[in-house]
Amino acid sequence: MAPPAFAIHPIKARLFTTSTRPQYCSLRRQWIVHTPHRLFSSSPNRKGKWPTIKLDKGRADVNKGRLRTALAAEIIHASKIGGPDPNGNPRLADALVRARKNSLPKANIDAAIARGQGLTTSGAKLESATEEALGPGGVALLIDLLTENRAGTKIELRKVYKLFGATDSNTAFLFDKRGQLVFLGEVDEEKMAEATMDAGGLDFQQEEDGRWTVWTEVDDMKTVGDALKKLGLRLDESEIVWEAKGDMMVAEDSVDQETGETVREFVEKLGDISGVKAVYMNARFAQPLL
Repeated sequence: MAPPAFAIHPIKARLFTTSTRPQYCSLRRQWIVHTPHRLFSSSPNRKGKWPTIKLDKGRADVNKGRLRTALAAEIIHASKIGGPDPNGNPRLADALVRARKNSLPKANIDAAIARGQGLTTSGAKLESATEEALGPGGVALLIDLLTENRAGTKIELRKVYKLFGATDSNTAFLFDKRGQLVFLGEVDEEKMAEATMDAGGLDFQQEEDGRWTVWTEVDDMKTVGDALKKLGLRLDESEIVWEAKGDMMVAEDSVDQETGETVREFVEKLGDISGVKAVYMNARFAQPLL
């Protein structure tokens, strides 16, 4: 399962692409359309899979205007997977060096480390929530939040909704939850396919940076993860994502280029809201958005 087809998920430079190989990054929030192909499937509806858009904090270079956001995102990610102490977390230590080199304020650094632990700088716990909406072109959205002020974040969401004619709407039934695992290491692709399938995984693919991304049922995340570790791979990330149901996709030929550009701008505006962690959609564009 690669991040869903009009799904937004992590990395590299093009905001939208129809490539069958999703890209991942860690230095910024980014939106990428994924239309990965499945190597194996138990469902007849899994063609053109992962039709969702996922917005996430990525792992790659970003333009100058978003450098601070990118640096903070990398600190958040490093803190989340390795802990808040840079002495015992080399990845965080490296992120802090880059942040200081680029003059990221100490307050931003402290906030990013805390956020990676699910906390505010005062130690209060951040709240997770998912908002449902119907956006431009009739695409359904799920918006994952991680915020210290849910009410305030919802107000900001609705301001963006109003600008683009989006509305609150029940859309969760259009999506399924999936586990997503990211591994580091080298392994033969056939062995990877066999081990993933035997352990109950849904799909996998190798990213351009050499990492392996694997999708599973939520309940199978540990089983699949343990099986792939036996291949000598190291688990780098683990999270739950949303996959748009294939039979609930907005028809590809019903979303024109103009609407696609509107959707891209809409998603970018959502991504600029503090507290928005990820955005998922159930649309695939007939033409790539460049």
